[in-house]
Amino acid sequence: MKILLALLTLISSQVLAVNVQPDKPRQLQISAKDVNRVTCVNGMIQDVFYSEEKVQQVSVAEDKVFIKLPIKQEGETLTYAKNIVDFDIICDGLAYKFFAEPKENLRGQIIYLGDPNVTQALQNLRQLDGMDKEDQYVLLVDAVLSNGRLNNHVYDSLVKEQVKQTLTINHRALSLQESYRFNGAGLRIKHYIYPAKATEKFTEEQFLIPQISTQARAITVHPMTVNADGYINVIVIEEVH
Repeated sequence: MKILLALLTLISSQVLAVNVQPDKPRQLQISAKDVNRVTCVNGMIQDVFYSEEKVQQVSVAEDKVFIKLPIKQEGETLTYAKNIVDFDIICDGLAYKFFAEPKENLRGQIIYLGDPNVTQALQNLRQLDGMDKEDQYVLLVDAVLSNGRLNNHVYDSLVKEQVKQTLTINHRALSLQESYRFNGAGLRIKHYIYPAKATEKFTEEQFLIPQISTQARAITVHPMTVNADGYINVIVIEEVH
């Protein structure tokens, strides 16, 4: 229980990224103590409007805005800002608005103007631009099997999913080790392990079954033959919508 409470305390004070969309005002919380950062996801900051009497400092640096609220000190007593501050920011030609509520117990917050997932998806598509499907799948398989030692730029773009799955094939457990989404390309990469006996041979067709995926576009088995009892890797690439 002590460990659980410690984790809950950590979570309550951690930095949580917040997303704001153009012309969709929203209320959010920012730190009354620390510097808060606003990032224009798809371009540069062109202008920032706010009530100067409610803010100590606003600094603009290319695609970022840094916000610091005033702190009054009387002797040893510190008084933090409590009033909500309206911000209107022009980011890449689009208008964003949010109402920032100061909180003493928060660390400096991160606010994204625009959707970082869309930006990542576009970057992913550019990585695959001009490649045929087979080469795309090889790129993704190598990245997952090598844990990023190969094609690190692709591996860093994968979004890990929290999933668990165990199937039984020929009285043996096929266990899902990890699952990733590659946003923008509409693909999911699933990595299974399967127990193998010495000299046993495998083919991809053995794992082309609906229990594993009904949207599979590629399956890789590695190694296809084992020299001693152990495990093989089964990588499945499927379409997602």
